[in-house]
Amino acid sequence: MSSQGLELALTVSPRMVSTVRRFVDLVAEQMGVGADISRRVALTVHELFENVAKYGQQRRGVLRLDVETEGRQHKLLVTVKNYTSRSQVDRLQQVFQAMETGPDALTYYFTLLRRQDQSGLGLARIRAEGEMQLSLAVSGEEVSICATSEPFSPSEEIQR
Repeated sequence: MSSQGLELALTVSPRMVSTVRRFVDLVAEQMGVGADISRRVALTVHELFENVAKYGQQRRGVLRLDVETEGRQHKLLVTVKNYTSRSQVDRLQQVFQAMETGPDALTYYFTLLRRQDQSGLGLARIRAEGEMQLSLAVSGEEVSICATSEPFSPSEEIQR
């Protein structure tokens, strides 16, 4: 198994989110990720860094982008870590619980779109539109969200 990656620590303002998204899209392409996966990564980074800008302590976050290779299969991993308040940690855990026990990703996303309280909408969007699997790790007030693509073969991805 081999791995290549990028790590970026930033203080994120809401206006920077789109710039970081475009940068990560270019980096993903340079890492050999095809256009479809690259688009998913850009959407994922946008949503996760928007959350850092809104809820992160001092708007600080660390982004890690990895392409893991095992044989001919590749997976893209996007991990964002940041510190937040205990109440936000609790809310985030509730959102993940609702996503895990709720309907399929697309149905859950459309359900949130119809609600007035759209808490968790960005995470639901990552699952539905980005077709990424999400996981959450919490240590005190540090949260780490990892989004993982489905396995892909670079030759298949490039042909899309």
